[in-house]
Amino acid sequence: MDSSYLSKVGTSNISGDLFEAMSQMDAASAQSFNFTVQKWLGSLYSLGMSQSAVSQIAQAVGQAYSGDVTGLSGQMQSLLAMSASRSGQSYADLLTKGIDGSDINLLMKSMVEYLAEIASDTNHVVETQYGQVFGMSVSDLRAAANLARQIAPVVNLSTSTSAMLGQTQSMIETIPERLGYSGMLSNLKENFLYTTAANIVSSPIG
Repeated sequence: MDSSYLSKVGTSNISGDLFEAMSQMDAASAQSFNFTVQKWLGSLYSLGMSQSAVSQIAQAVGQAYSGDVTGLSGQMQSLLAMSASRSGQSYADLLTKGIDGSDINLLMKSMVEYLAEIASDTNHVVETQYGQVFGMSVSDLRAAANLARQIAPVVNLSTSTSAMLGQTQSMIETIPERLGYSGMLSNLKENFLYTTAANIVSSPIG
């Protein structure tokens, strides 16, 4: 998954858009939901979807699944409803009965394939008009088409709490190999200075 889009679109913006929905889930479901949405957004952005379109999708998903349907634009609500219908899901059930990683994975796959179908229309006037219906440019639609042609790896990419913990442990264990001794010493020095300063600030005077 390409997460470079977070530095361009804004980590806090994307996380904030999804936070309300995640706050209504248990920890495992929230992690799965977040990972799944991020993998699709990152893939779309890396293949040419604009920052504004990626942000629109993140905001719409967050609003829809936190119950804030009044905040959804008509354009994005139509796209979510159409995507749910095409995937065989009930949009109303997804909003009222909750959603997990597998649900959002199916929904996002359907959304990408639907946008790709629009992009494949040989009548560019029709393609442009459809894009405007959903608040997207032709290049946004083409990005979805690019992803649809290589969609299987994204659909199948998944994670779990245990996998995340395992990856974290692996990263910790390989710190010496990745940093080298000079980097480790520099980090130790910075950590020592930070801890010392924090202790001074938190210590009572007198």
